[in-house]
Formats: sequence, structure tokens, C-alpha cells
Amino acid sequence: MTSRTMSIVQIFLLPFTCITHMALAEAAIPAHAVILQYHHVSAETPTLTSIHPDEFQAHLDHLQQQKFIIWSLDRIIDAIIEHKPIPDKTVAITFDDAYLSVYKIATPLLKAMDWPFTVFVSSNLIDSNRNLYMSWSQLREIQADGALIANHTMNHTHLLRHLAGETEQQWRDRIIGEIQGARLKIKQETGTDTNLFAYPYGEFDAVIKTMVKDLGIVAFGQHSGPLAYSSDLQALPRFPASGAYSDLDSLKLKLNTLPFPIRSSLPNPLLPIEDVRPILEVELDPGEYLFDQLACYTSQQGRNAVLDRLNFRFRTRSNAPLAVGRSRYNCTMPEKDGRRYYWFSQPWIRLNPDGTWYPEE
Repeated sequence: MTSRTMSIVQIFLLPFTCITHMALAEAAIPAHAVILQYHHVSAETPTLTSIHPDEFQAHLDHLQQQKFIIWSLDRIIDAIIEHKPIPDKTVAITFDDAYLSVYKIATPLLKAMDWPFTVFVSSNLIDSNRNLYMSWSQLREIQADGALIANHTMNHTHLLRHLAGETEQQWRDRIIGEIQGARLKIKQETGTDTNLFAYPYGEFDAVIKTMVKDLGIVAFGQHSGPLAYSSDLQALPRFPASGAYSDLDSLKLKLNTLPFPIRSSLPNPLLPIEDVRPILEVELDPGEYLFDQLACYTSQQGRNAVLDRLNFRFRTRSNAPLAVGRSRYNCTMPEKDGRRYYWFSQPWIRLNPDGTWYPEE
């Protein structure tokens, strides 16, 4: 073959070579999606669970400018369950509790973007306080504007807590009633029967997960991280984006995270009374990440000690006893090219030392 002929062949093949390299690069990115969680969108509600309208607008502007793909939550879950393709940079937007500010402030902004979103509803709170929560007519109105109305129990109760004198079976019946009662009410009021559910306060344990699974329900917590095909459908993560998590620079990092390729099962979030510094042990599948740069952090404590890391296994533990209540271990490690981070969060629930529950919120 002459040099001229080779040049022609190379020119002809170049586009196909580029396409092949692009396809390989895309294939190396794990299929995943990021779910954002908000509560109030207001300057007048509690700062702990609120994002200022200007900050919320900045979040939306960033999503649009960076060409993130906004999917409805049910579309993402269908793709996760059926292992359908999920484009890189896919995001869903969710709100917990159906606060009135979501109707007044967030919905018009999202409608202007023509973006779908999800509102998790505690059915008995709707119509209960017109200054705080949406009405059913308002929920139907935002449903017409692209909202999915999903389940957050009837009364926003702490699911793990037993009432005084309540037997195990009575507790189970009550919790199933909380979940199924809200699902039925949402169907009656909106015409939508959804199996998507958010745990109130993000609290769950192994028993609750089994109960929810038996009901055919897909459930979300409040621990952070992207979700993937391998994610636990009864403990799906969301990135909180209100209150202390409203900062746009922090959100930019989280929107571009990748899911940990976790092979092992994960521990029960509800800790035994004596276990105040739980050890998290995780086994990973091999992947395009820098395992030697893995780092883990504890809520309100900072960076953990990584006890060991070998053959894609690692163990980590908090440096001090966990605070009573809810906390998390967050673990990250960079992608091999250094552009993105893998992110994983393990929630923990610690009772008072005498075995009683921390105060209601």
C-alpha cells in the first residue's frame, strides 16, 4: 500500500476511531443518576430545611448551563430496575413534605424550565395547615405542571419507634397502615398509584426495608450519593440540597459524582446500644478509581481513620462516639483521571445510652 493510499485510509477511518474512543469512554462511566432533595424554598422558613429562592434559582441555572438532563424520578427508577441506558449527567429533583413554598416559588421556576419533579406527601398533613402545606387541589395543579406526587406516610411518623405497650405485630400493622394509607389517599386525590416512597427523617433499618420490599415499594433515604443499577431499591440515596447543603460550589461537586461499585452487603443503620463507633466494612468491584486515595468522613467529626484497604476491601471507623440521633459515614475516592469523585454514604441511627429514643422533631 502506498503512503498516499494509507493517508486516505487513515483519513477515512479517523471519524470511526474517534467514535470508538468516545464509546469506550462513555462505557467506562457507570450508569447512574443523582437525586436532589429539597424541603422549603423560602427565606422565611427554618434555615435547617430551607433554601433561599435565589439559591434555588442558582441551582437551576447551573443545571441548565451545564446541560444536565432532568428526568422524572419514576423514569430513573424504571431505568435502574430494567438496566436501561441512563445518560451521564442525569438528575431528578425532589421535595419532601409538600410545603406551600414549593407551590408558590419552586413550581413556577421548574415549570418555566419544563422540568419534571417529585413531591413526597404525608397525606394527613395536606389541608391541615394552609399556611404551611399545600392543599390537594394545589397538588393536582402542580401535577399538571409536571410534578409526580409520591408517598411520605400518612403522618410523617418516626417509623422505627414503637408506641408504649405496642406489640411487634401491632407496630408492623401500624407502619404498613401509614404507608399503604398514604398511597391509597394519593391515588384517590390525584389518580396516580405510585410505589415511590421516602422515609420520614430518612430513618430506616433492616426490618423496615424488608417490610417495604414486601409491599413492592421503592424507598429513598436522606443519605447522600448517586444511585446505580446495583443500588438497594429500599435504601436509595439522595443528595440533600437545602439548609447547610445549599452551597452551589458543594452542589457542583456532588452533581458530578459516580456511584461506589459496592459488591458486599451493607450494615443495618440502627445500631446496638453498645456500638457507638461502628466499623464499616465494604468490598468493591474493580473499577476506574484511585483506591489508595479513598477517604471517609463522619458527620460533625471530620475525616475517619481507614483501618485497612486491601484487594478492593476497606474498613473505616469514626474517631469518636457517634452523636445520639442520625449520622453518616461519607466515603469518596477520585476517578483515575481525577475529574470526578466516587461517593458513598452509610447512614447510622444511635439511640440514647439507656436505649430510649432521642426527642421527636
